[in-house]
Formats: sequence, C-alpha cells, structure tokens
Amino acid sequence: MVDFISSGIRLGQMCDLSRDVVAGLPVISMLGDCEVFIENYRGILEYSSEYLKVLRR
Repeated sequence: MVDFISSGIRLGQMCDLSRDVVAGLPVISMLGDCEVFIENYRGILEYSSEYLKVLRR
C-alpha cells in the first residue's frame, strides 16, 4: 500500500497534480469557523462535538 501511495505522489508531481488527490488521501477544507468539507473518504467512523474520525479510501 505504501508503494502505491508513493508511486501516486511521484506521478502527481510529474503531472503537476495535488499529492492528496493522486494518492487518494482525505482532503479537509475549512471555511471560517462554521463549515468543514471533507473529500476522498469512505465513511464516518465516530463523531462528537469535539472530533470526527473518518475512514479513508
């Protein structure tokens, strides 16, 4: 699995793509203090008012 991720990162660098997207890692974006967007995840494992635990692809 690690070799697949590192190969994807190298390919992304050659094509000038984001390493996160190429490797299939979760991408987290925050908008101010009230919105969070999470991409490239399989599901939510746990959540509370303090934290969020997601299953990556």
